[in-house]
Amino acid sequence: MNSLLMKRMVIGKSLGFLFGLIAFFVIPMVLPDVSMMMRAGVLLWYTMMGAMIAVFGVMDYHPIIKIQMNAWCRGAMIGASMNFILLLVAYDALAPHLATATVFTDISPFWLVLEGAVVGVIIDLIVTKKTGEGAVLCAGE
Repeated sequence: MNSLLMKRMVIGKSLGFLFGLIAFFVIPMVLPDVSMMMRAGVLLWYTMMGAMIAVFGVMDYHPIIKIQMNAWCRGAMIGASMNFILLLVAYDALAPHLATATVFTDISPFWLVLEGAVVGVIIDLIVTKKTGEGAVLCAGE
């Protein structure tokens, strides 16, 4: 068993769960009509985002587009793409809620993509600092 990769997974999922927990409690303040099911889904979504970022830590170079994949780039790409998928799946449910938000009135749901990129970078920077990336993870301890 590769202990560094498992450590990365535990930290990534824990950070994702933490961001999901924050969202779970902040969502009703901003969007009071959101159901408990959607809030629980967001909690689990961010936990899964942390897991995806953790797993992709072994990839420090993209072979197709030929760029170095540091924590900033990798975390932003994974976080933004996962929230973009969430937005595509849940757009019809999110758009009416965001139009009647108590804090940000008439905000575009596409801000979720930027928010996912920011959360992804934060998660990836922390797990990379604690465990490393690339070949270091493949070798284990």
